[in-house]
Amino acid sequence: MFFENPITGVGVGKNKEFREELTGIVAASHNEITRMLAEQGVLGIFCLLILLVTPLFLYLDNKQHLLLLSFYFFWLLTINHAAMRLAAPAFVYALSLLKVKFTNENEKPTLHRE
Repeated sequence: MFFENPITGVGVGKNKEFREELTGIVAASHNEITRMLAEQGVLGIFCLLILLVTPLFLYLDNKQHLLLLSFYFFWLLTINHAAMRLAAPAFVYALSLLKVKFTNENEKPTLHRE
């Protein structure tokens, strides 16, 4: 579907209808990556790049987030077989975007309010 409609795609949510019209089979066989490419075309590529690159840039800024890479790869592997039908991929992706900072309890706060 991406190759037939590379610029605009077939439209959000139209993947299943387009497949039924084309093949006569009613099925939603896709993963999140192919769904975004088929339904949104070139904009889907840009959206995927944003989704793939954002956690990595955040990791460069915040090395204390030790679980970021495991959350990121779990999300990536999950959307490759289950798309976003489940709540788990979106939740785990959100966990990879957290800003984690460890502080020492003995340190005084940088801002003291009275």
